[in-house]
Amino acid sequence: MSLSKLPFENITEDVVELVYKELRIEVEKLENSLKLVKEWLKCESHLPNDVDEVLLKNFILGSKGNVERTKEKLEKYIIAKTKMAIFSDRIIKDKDFALYPIQKCIYISPKHTADGNRIFLCKISSHDPTHFNHFVTTKYYCLCLDVLLYHDISAGYHFVYDASGLTPTLLSKLNLRLLKDSSELVYNVSPIRIKSIQIVNNSAAMSTIMNIGKLFMSEKLKSRISTITVEDLSKMYPKSCLPLEYGGTDVNIDNGAKRLFEILRENKDWCLKSEEPKLIGPIPEDKKNLYSFDDLSMEGSFRKLNVD
Repeated sequence: MSLSKLPFENITEDVVELVYKELRIEVEKLENSLKLVKEWLKCESHLPNDVDEVLLKNFILGSKGNVERTKEKLEKYIIAKTKMAIFSDRIIKDKDFALYPIQKCIYISPKHTADGNRIFLCKISSHDPTHFNHFVTTKYYCLCLDVLLYHDISAGYHFVYDASGLTPTLLSKLNLRLLKDSSELVYNVSPIRIKSIQIVNNSAAMSTIMNIGKLFMSEKLKSRISTITVEDLSKMYPKSCLPLEYGGTDVNIDNGAKRLFEILRENKDWCLKSEEPKLIGPIPEDKKNLYSFDDLSMEGSFRKLNVD
């Protein structure tokens, strides 16, 4: 499945070669791993065997060619796509974005860094948080991540979170169960290789969220979290990979985020197709405890938390 256009430059053969080199994976090994994963899918009655090939390759790359790790992550991902409501009804609806501008929250760098990585920047809007909807925001966040899984190839991603718009009021509107499940999804299930997590304009509210996220991170990933300044970004990354407000030469963040939003808004069929892959049969008894994205209606929030 393909988007009509991409929110970043087309992937060249040079980029592919660079990514393979950075991940120390040869083309022959990747193709062999792909063949083994496809054969495995055919043997699993609960899993579809027509999974998008680009998606499969990104799972393999994310596991550095380890077939068993690829199979484990892919199976968990398919279970998540089946059980989590954030993967359903993905077509963009203007009403979901009318009262709180979620479409201004996510920016994907148009170019790779010199070592084949890409920047995924999230900035919570400073808009009145009265109409902030955690479920809709997480749903859009995961849709944007799937753009990378289905259309990008990168050695890894630098996640940059600008917490300037994150207030205690907005924090109180977050659902604990949804935050827990989405953290587990991003940090342990997704094949996206997180090279770093950098916090700009840190706050007590952001620290609270990251402390919950850390519960699902490996020690290696925890060590990649840092607090930096806006000025630091332009020293760390090529200016062509950053929005204007962050010392870059790309468009401003609102226009960069709009670039991505408009593509998703126009590609309804892609959004619908991206709800897959899903389970096609019951999970075998010996795998039922593999992962659990159960009821997301848990009434948990941060309302009782003391955030300075």
